[in-house]
Amino acid sequence: MPEIIDLAIKRKEAYEYIRRKLWNFSSSWEINSDKTLASALDVSLEELVSLKEGRANPTPRLIKGVRTFFEKEVTEDEIEKYFINPFK
Repeated sequence: MPEIIDLAIKRKEAYEYIRRKLWNFSSSWEINSDKTLASALDVSLEELVSLKEGRANPTPRLIKGVRTFFEKEVTEDEIEKYFINPFK
């Protein structure tokens, strides 16, 4: 049971990482909802909300969306830390 809780926490941390990056990145962007963020990342709202609620791991599509949307603002080390390594 503890590993399920840990996994949910790691999923939520991945979502919070996206929100923090967005806050730093988007002073001129009008991304103030999960629906708008999902669209910007080119993922479904359900996929993003599942990550936010700790119900699903980041998908390859979401990881690609983070890389594409944030371009040079996200390092591969950060991608590994928040979206890949915790879910191996």
